[in-house]
Amino acid sequence: MDRTLQLWLADAGGQAALAANGWDGALHPEPEADFVAVVDANLGYNKVDAALQRSLDYSVTWPGGPAAPALAALTVTYTHTATTEDPVCDPRPRYGDTYADLVGRCAFLYTRVYVPGGSQLLGIDGVDQTTAGSQLGEAGATEFAAFQILPPGETRSIVYRYQLPAGITPESYRQRCSARPGSHRCR
Repeated sequence: MDRTLQLWLADAGGQAALAANGWDGALHPEPEADFVAVVDANLGYNKVDAALQRSLDYSVTWPGGPAAPALAALTVTYTHTATTEDPVCDPRPRYGDTYADLVGRCAFLYTRVYVPGGSQLLGIDGVDQTTAGSQLGEAGATEFAAFQILPPGETRSIVYRYQLPAGITPESYRQRCSARPGSHRCR
């Protein structure tokens, strides 16, 4: 499912029907399975999202053998395709004369990655380390988060390295990747 459409309704019965079909945008980690969901937000006052390209690369290895916990590496790459220069890189409200003026600004990206509950963060590369962290996320998942500023015309990658819970083994490996509509694509 590519989650192109997600809905929310105030009517509890209607919302339950949406959830039953996976149209509610909720996280649905499966027990004893790998799970990756990337959610980002541009915290700047601009329209930069229209100029961002995103990609994911994900790998899982068992370097200590099948009895050892798996190690995961997720690379989230952002490319800011605008060709203008934003010398200020200021997240506060600034208007321009055109929509393109709002698109050609720096992206202030707060990225959250949801993984199986019990995963242990080993490191996040490519961000200001004072913004990197790990905590309990929704639906029993573990959440890793970090912030970065991406000027127009630049490409940056964030690499999340972590250990998966011991219950995920090579013999029983299953993986589910969730993406925000119009955002990251799982492959």
